[in-house]
Amino acid sequence: MNFEDPNGFFAEFNKRYPGQWGAVSWEYASVMDLWKAAAEKAGSAEPEAVIAAMKEGGTGKHAFGDARWWGTELFGIDNALQAGWRRRDLMWEALMERGCAAWAAGKSRAAGWAFLRARLIAWRFATGDLRRAASEAALGVVTHAPGRMLRAQAMFARHAEAQIAAMQIAPRARSSLFHLRMEARHRDTYHANMRLRLTRIAGETAACLQEMAQGRAPSHRLHTRWLGEKPVVFDDTRKVLSACLLIPDSLSGEDQGLRRMPI
Repeated sequence: MNFEDPNGFFAEFNKRYPGQWGAVSWEYASVMDLWKAAAEKAGSAEPEAVIAAMKEGGTGKHAFGDARWWGTELFGIDNALQAGWRRRDLMWEALMERGCAAWAAGKSRAAGWAFLRARLIAWRFATGDLRRAASEAALGVVTHAPGRMLRAQAMFARHAEAQIAAMQIAPRARSSLFHLRMEARHRDTYHANMRLRLTRIAGETAACLQEMAQGRAPSHRLHTRWLGEKPVVFDDTRKVLSACLLIPDSLSGEDQGLRRMPI
């Protein structure tokens, strides 16, 4: 984490503003640390010199770690720090969320088109990426195609362990400096527990796909669970969790001609 003297900052903050510490209080100081480091590197406080120092080499630092400068393809200028996510990652997640919400609202055809577009994007992901399985599973639900759900289940069984083991896990915002210190001190334990938890969720998703392929209601929540557990950090854990949970919870829904869609 890019934050100089966190203990000193915590003590001084509580001295000046007792009882006011919040989940993001430290983030603002961290941002100023990053500006200070860039100004020292540039040897100047002029904005152009500072931003040039920040962007040197195409990578930069933010409160949660290192990232790359990005934005030209979307905004026309690389002035956004991207923590390993590309536009297709964001678009896939947004389309899957849209499809799940449409399905839950009874808008089956809208759900089908959203999932179809998401699957087209998913083809650009690595072969073992679980989001490819999620796209297949979602289409299987809305088109009442058990074969798709079973193929998705097989993909989870084949690739989940390797993808979860290879995850890059970014630091999280914590509600207190105590929790930040505990995570920093026991980071390997935190990461092992997170991998274990995601492995269990992936197993639950695979079981749900088998149940739905057999025409039964899933025994675990999927999309509705995502609504409560959606991570705030854009890292590999979010990719895995979205693949596990961005699948409709229910087999119900009007057909509305979905079987005739080119999917």
